[in-house]
Amino acid sequence: MNVTGIKAFVRRHIIWIGTAVAAVIVASIAAAVMLSRGEALPAAVTETFAPAATVSAPPSPNPSPSPSPSPSPTLAPEPTPTPPRDPLTGAFTDEASANARPYALSISNLKAALPHSGIGQASIIYETLAEWDITRFVAVFPSGFVAEKIGPIRSARAYFLRYAKDNDAVMVHHGGSSSVVGANGAYEDIKLLGVENIDAMSDAYDTFWRDPVRARQKGMLEHSSYTNAERIKWTAGKKGFVRDRAVPGMFDFYGEFTQPPGGRTAVSLKPMFSDYVKAYFEYDGGVYKRFEFGAPQIDDQTGEQLSVTNILIQFTDVYVLRGDPEGRREVRLTGGGEGYWLSGGYICDIEWHKDDYATPTVWTRDGEPLKLNVGKTWVCVLDSETEIVLNDGGY
Repeated sequence: MNVTGIKAFVRRHIIWIGTAVAAVIVASIAAAVMLSRGEALPAAVTETFAPAATVSAPPSPNPSPSPSPSPSPTLAPEPTPTPPRDPLTGAFTDEASANARPYALSISNLKAALPHSGIGQASIIYETLAEWDITRFVAVFPSGFVAEKIGPIRSARAYFLRYAKDNDAVMVHHGGSSSVVGANGAYEDIKLLGVENIDAMSDAYDTFWRDPVRARQKGMLEHSSYTNAERIKWTAGKKGFVRDRAVPGMFDFYGEFTQPPGGRTAVSLKPMFSDYVKAYFEYDGGVYKRFEFGAPQIDDQTGEQLSVTNILIQFTDVYVLRGDPEGRREVRLTGGGEGYWLSGGYICDIEWHKDDYATPTVWTRDGEPLKLNVGKTWVCVLDSETEIVLNDGGY
């Protein structure tokens, strides 16, 4: 077999396993044949194989930075609702209490009538002359009061009803003044103004009682009429007087304690109602404490001295009714006038205005609504010619 035959034989029977391996095998067989025939081998031929081109992987594109996950939005906390304020004191309270009607009680302030009972729970106390040189209180109690004994209860005056109307309060009294020429009495104005009232003259059995000790003492019968919170509320409910307030409170209140502007001190006050009334207030521990007839004025139900955060002085016209044999007074509470606000040991000027008896009194300072400090208030209603004495202690 010649070389060509051998090559053909190899091509037919050897599986190609790659170009380089086949060539080596063929060359080896050919050389073996030539040697067996005594033929010289040809000069070696060196075949250089270029290495297979390395195929580079395409460059990876610069990866875009993975976007940072957006932070979850921080939800603002639900605002805590501001609780409603008591319209009488500005203290935070619940919705029902803020809207409920108060009660205005006519209270004796004759020296023989002391001590008072239960009035330490009143939120506002109005004090004004009632007859001759004697003052009387209209004590305004919140709907939630719980006093077990309040008094002594006395008769109403026509202008007392204005204080009740200012606060949309149920008027509680024992009798009322009579009309005289040119002026209505309490009963006439109760009908005229539509004042819802509880009167011991008609509601005595349900609501009032006589203190047995006082009733037996000479001259004390008129200072022996008492009531309490439970009886008042029961009678008000029976008469259909329990409802939400129809008018807002008279006052705005500061969120934080604020002294009256102007820097004028008022660490004590004598409101000179008359030569008979020896009343004064002394500032102590954030409140004005009340004194009368040379002693602290106390609530005998608690033994605590009467005290308030705010004092308002309301100057107006106060005069004896012409032809009234008892020397009863009339007080002008419409129109307007000047006054003072005392709180925190300081005093400033204020103004008041009331369009008519059907609208509440508006209190202002420099033309803006007056704000008070949170707490109880005492309103001294004085004749415009009356003096007040500041920073002079007591009597």
